[in-house]
Amino acid sequence: MSELSPADLIRHMKAAHGRERSLISGLTDEQAHAAAGLPGWTRGHVLAARLVFVRAASRQIRCALAGERTEFFDGGRPGRDAEIEAHADRRAAELAAEVLQAVRALEENWLRVGPLGWGRPVIYRGPGTLTDILLASWREAEIHCVDLELGARPSAWSAEFCEHLFEFLAPRVPDGVQIELATPGGELWTLGAGER
Repeated sequence: MSELSPADLIRHMKAAHGRERSLISGLTDEQAHAAAGLPGWTRGHVLAARLVFVRAASRQIRCALAGERTEFFDGGRPGRDAEIEAHADRRAAELAAEVLQAVRALEENWLRVGPLGWGRPVIYRGPGTLTDILLASWREAEIHCVDLELGARPSAWSAEFCEHLFEFLAPRVPDGVQIELATPGGELWTLGAGER
């Protein structure tokens, strides 16, 4: 992937946040409790997952800047899952407003990271850096916009995002499997090796 600067990544992430804002502003309870694009989840679950992730990302920034490390989610994956379930059935307007408030706080926290701060250590999928959290923030925003099934489609993803996502997912392709992916602009990627 061509190297995107933190400023580029923040710009892309904020654009995804803008799309998210458009999708969830005015969301009704009926819409929130309808099925989302993830098996077994409603749109409320997707919004709850966004809330939990965004708050965890903000905490990682604050801890990293203070020279501290803490697990990404309180209680690890089980803690994350329990928190998502606790928020999933809330009133749509209340939950959406809380997500958008958390997103604004995340954007403000990213502005606190100076030029030398992007390599600060964090815990995210093992040891990582603030840059890893920034990339994850971009992925989470773009992908969950699609998961809401409110009109956002992968075909609208930028070539830069597709390139990053494909590189991120490549190590997850099982041995002996080959997957061919294409960006909306027609760029092709082959992930893995083996049978298609």
